[in-house]
Amino acid sequence: MSRLAKLSLATTVLTFLAVTAGGLVRATDSGLGCPGWPKCYGRWIPPANAHSIIEWNHRFFVQLLRWFAVALVVSVLV
Repeated sequence: MSRLAKLSLATTVLTFLAVTAGGLVRATDSGLGCPGWPKCYGRWIPPANAHSIIEWNHRFFVQLLRWFAVALVVSVLV
């Protein structure tokens, strides 16, 4: 498997995780579980309540997805 194929697969998996986590945020009404980003209530690790953890993980997956998508575009263009 080429490096481009591996990067594409990783980006696809991260997309699935971000969408799934977004659905979980919506279903549990955790949209304001963390008022800020990247810190949650001024802390790097979110407080130990379900809404904060769900929202923080969703934002984390989306941030990772952004970097992987940029790397994928750069890989395709270079």
